[in-house]
Amino acid sequence: MLTSSNSNPSGNASSGHSPNDGLDDNPFGHGMSIADLAKQIADQANEETADEPAIQKSDASEPKISQPQNDAPSTYDPSAYDPSTYDPSTYGLTATSDAVAYDETAIAAAYAAAFDAEISEVQEIVQPQSTPHSQAIPAFSSTFPPEPPPHASERLLPYLNPDTVVQWDPAEIAIAPLPVYSQGMLANAYFFGNPRWNKKYLEEEHRGSAFCDRWHHALRRLNDDPFDMSSGWDNKVVVDLGCGPGNLFQTLGGTPATLIGVDISYGALRRAQQLGYTALLADAHHLPLQSGIADVVVANALLHHCDDMARVLAEAARLVKPGGYLITDLDPQRSAWDRRGWGLWIQQIKLPNLPGLGDSVEEQAWRIATEVHNRQPGVGIEASLYSQILTPWGFDVQLYPHNHHVGAEVFLGEKGRSPLKTRLSQRLSGLDPAGAEAAQSIMCVARRTA
Repeated sequence: MLTSSNSNPSGNASSGHSPNDGLDDNPFGHGMSIADLAKQIADQANEETADEPAIQKSDASEPKISQPQNDAPSTYDPSAYDPSTYDPSTYGLTATSDAVAYDETAIAAAYAAAFDAEISEVQEIVQPQSTPHSQAIPAFSSTFPPEPPPHASERLLPYLNPDTVVQWDPAEIAIAPLPVYSQGMLANAYFFGNPRWNKKYLEEEHRGSAFCDRWHHALRRLNDDPFDMSSGWDNKVVVDLGCGPGNLFQTLGGTPATLIGVDISYGALRRAQQLGYTALLADAHHLPLQSGIADVVVANALLHHCDDMARVLAEAARLVKPGGYLITDLDPQRSAWDRRGWGLWIQQIKLPNLPGLGDSVEEQAWRIATEVHNRQPGVGIEASLYSQILTPWGFDVQLYPHNHHVGAEVFLGEKGRSPLKTRLSQRLSGLDPAGAEAAQSIMCVARRTA
């Protein structure tokens, strides 16, 4: 029996080979246990793997997409924007208690700078990136994952004029060229862009039951079945001109196939976008959309906010396909606001706002500035303008004058009743408050027959 030249610490003789013959004879030296050997081999393998370049997919299998590296949130919260950042002087405007002064020399540069600054505040939506080592093995599923929603450009591009070049900002809002920028456009961009004011407008305006009833009955004319009580714009291509923060869709609901919201206010479009609108910042006088694309074009309380009501009405008509509808509402009728003498004096009486109640003086001033054709008596839209513009486009025009607080009865000739102050003012101005010419607003429902 051979003995080892080395003795173990216990004094017991040991053979030259351990019971695990051959395993102790390893490149890392004698005396290392099996567990230590396994650990060292694993560590060496990990070090070699770390030194190897990551496996890259070929360009043919998948395009490389560069994503910005930042901590931007995955969702956009419109309320995160600070209303105090909206400074009237930034837009070349000065708000007063009863008017808005227009500084023509400051408009182009000041508004462009403010607009760029506003866009730069929008944070890009970034998907979290992972490495091969941090990816978890997904559980088996017999169904495919849902497809991500299409980018706004995929929804809008089929309807844009081919020669129109729009810019897409990180929030997926399309920004069309603006050939003209007037005082009224600036006021509308500012007022409806203020996040505090447009939130209040969305929550409080055009939300009543009479408004909802009136519009639902108008839209049901799009249904083939006259007994179909579903929303008329379901599965239809809808263009909402002057959509603001999204009041019409928020109130009426429904499931349009495509819902394009057009407005001059970037801030309003960001809020409308959260409701489901495909947002397009454009001038209603120069729409970058193709002709005959829409099943229905809606324009609620829009025309009197625009400099040239006839041109905007013609642009809206151009978008409607044969068999489609153009529906407008809540534009002031000129004849109803033609006050004189004591009637004018009564109409101009206004009670002051108490602290903490009603709109602020600043908010009132800016809102008045947005209503280009509703700032003073004798302005508004003539009922004859609708037929004058729409008939040459092949529309069958139906007008429904009303006093706001009336629902579907308006289609039976009901006009509703105006407030006492309005009735008294009209009576003293020589108007019959019960007559059609005294109705404060006009709803137009026009079907394109050719």
